[in-house]
Amino acid sequence: MPGHLVAMAGTTVDVVVAALAYLARHIVHTPLLRRALWITFTVKAMVAAGYRLFSGVLGLGDWSPVGDGGLAPLRHPWLQRFALTALGLVAYIGAIRLANRSIDAMLGGGAAARATRMRMAMTVYRIGGAGALLVGLFNPHGLVITLISVVASTFSGTAGLFNVAYRSTPAIPPRPLAIGRHPALLIAGAVVMAAFAAVLGSTVYLR
Repeated sequence: MPGHLVAMAGTTVDVVVAALAYLARHIVHTPLLRRALWITFTVKAMVAAGYRLFSGVLGLGDWSPVGDGGLAPLRHPWLQRFALTALGLVAYIGAIRLANRSIDAMLGGGAAARATRMRMAMTVYRIGGAGALLVGLFNPHGLVITLISVVASTFSGTAGLFNVAYRSTPAIPPRPLAIGRHPALLIAGAVVMAAFAAVLGSTVYLR
């Protein structure tokens, strides 16, 4: 049973981090921090909801009701899969709506806001997927596990960013959101990602 709880821990933490980021977004006023919190909330919420949807539909992954999945100790696996699929779908739609609502509050409407929204969403999608693939390459369990993990949790999990990027522009006034370039943050992010891949990518075993 402890092993099954550990299997569900990752995406459970994603829910907690997403909730904290969404709440913190309402109390900060610095444009850079607001954007960072929006990215954190959106990615973590979509991954958490999408992974549950994935586990329910395919019966695979950390939340799977069969095998080593977190819900395996429970009875009626098909019922668990149906409930998990429904929960994941509702949560994913809710995450997209909250992401759209919060980015509209930051950017407003108009052509400039649309261009910024598209650039933000697709940059997060591409960099997040590339980072997950980089970390996954260190996985000692083989390329198949790496591809399943990356596709399920990142490229598929954050596919809702396409809706954020390409939906119609709301008919509301534009809001100024000026953020300059921060090379130090880019370097720090690259260093942290490399360290994360080197330390955790190969899997940490607790004895």
